[in-house]
Amino acid sequence: MTGAVLRPVAFTRRRPRPEDEDWTGRWVCVGFADQLPRAGDVLPAIVSGHAVHVRRTGDGGLAAAFNARPFGGCMSVPVQCAGARKIRCPHLACGFSEDPGVLGDDNDPERTARRQFVDADPTRLVPVPLAREGPLLFVHLATVPAPPSQAAPAPLRTGPGGPVPDDLRATAVAEQVLPLGWRTGARAAAATLGSRCGAGLLREQHADGVTALIAPTGAEQLSCYLVWPNLLLARLPGRVLAALFRPVGPDTCSVLSAVLRPAGSRTGGDGDARLWRDVLAAAARN
Repeated sequence: MTGAVLRPVAFTRRRPRPEDEDWTGRWVCVGFADQLPRAGDVLPAIVSGHAVHVRRTGDGGLAAAFNARPFGGCMSVPVQCAGARKIRCPHLACGFSEDPGVLGDDNDPERTARRQFVDADPTRLVPVPLAREGPLLFVHLATVPAPPSQAAPAPLRTGPGGPVPDDLRATAVAEQVLPLGWRTGARAAAATLGSRCGAGLLREQHADGVTALIAPTGAEQLSCYLVWPNLLLARLPGRVLAALFRPVGPDTCSVLSAVLRPAGSRTGGDGDARLWRDVLAAAARN
C-alpha cells in the first residue's frame, strides 16, 4: 500500500448529487489485480466523481493516480454531462464519462486512449493510496493519511482466523450493465444467491464496516459479505464470488464480477461464473 497524502490542489471533496454518496475518505474497491496482467495495462475508475486509475508499472508493480486529463479537453462542463447519468464520450479519462474497460496493447495498440490517463510521463501524475487484498484492488481518496485496509481480508480467509491465500486469483472476470442501484444491488444479489443455494433467510451480523449474511446451519456453507460501499463477496466451499457495483446512473450499475480461487485449483469449468452472472441478472429482475 502506498502512503501518499493527496494535496488539496489535486483533490477536493465534491458535493455528492442526491443519487450519489460521498465515497471519499474510505477504501473503495475498484477492480482485480488479474485484470492487469501486462506492463502498461490501465484500469480506469471513478470514485465520487474523481477520475483515477490503477496501472501495471514497468517493474511489474501496481500504482494508482489521478488521471492526466480528468476533464478531457473541455473548458467547462457540457450540458449533456451535467445530469445524473454518465455518458459515453471520446474523453475516456474524464470523471463525467463512462469508464471504459481495461486498456492494454490488444485494444489500444497506439496507446492513444491510455495517454488520456497517464500522459507521456506517468511519474508526474498525482499518486493515490492503493491497497491490495488478495486479488482485490482498493483506492483511498482523502487529504489525510489513509488508514490500514482491513475490511476485505476476513471473507477471503481460508477459515476463521486463517490466512488470506497468497495465490488467490480472480478468474472469469465479466462486466454486466444492470438496472440495480448501488445501495441495494449487493443485498439483492446476496438474497438471490441464498435462494439459489437453498439457504433460505440469511442471518445478518455487523463488524468493522462489513455486513455478514450467514446461511443457517446445514445449508451449503454460504456466507455473503457486504463491504461498504460497493463490494459483495460470497464465500462457498473452495471459492469466493465477487461483485463490484459501480454506479453509471441513478438506478443502473456496471457490475464487475469474478470467481476468486487459489491458483492451480480446479475451476469446475465455467459453471460458477455462469451461476454468478445469472444470479446478478436475476437480482436486477426481482
